Amino acid sequence: MLISVVLSVQAHDRLAATERECLSKLASLESELLAIRAEREKLLEGREHAERELNTLRHAVSKHQQESQNRQSLLENKIHELETLTRTLPRPDSEFWQQPSAILVLLSVLMREGKRHATGMIFFSEVSRAS
Repeated sequence: MLISVVLSVQAHDRLAATERECLSKLASLESELLAIRAEREKLLEGREHAERELNTLRHAVSKHQQESQNRQSLLENKIHELETLTRTLPRPDSEFWQQPSAILVLLSVLMREGKRHATGMIFFSEVSRAS
């Protein structure tokens, strides 16, 4: 009987030691799990921030491209207008440009057709160089 009591005490001690090891390991794993969850949350927040920034950059690039296309279209239209107007003007060596009122006639044509001051100045400078 004494042997069984000693064996029982030894078994109980081993069981208690195993239980302490398991509780210690469980505490360690729970701690590690909390750290991993915190890291995961931090990574998700970083990902969301990066996605917001990426969307903002995409929007800015899209807006810039649209503005660029609009400027390109405007410039192409202006070029077409200038080419059309240039074809309708008298040649620089014609008698028309020898008349003192030629520049005034040109400016009135430009104003009548709704051309802006800058367009008139471009032709004015070309006419001045030609004469």
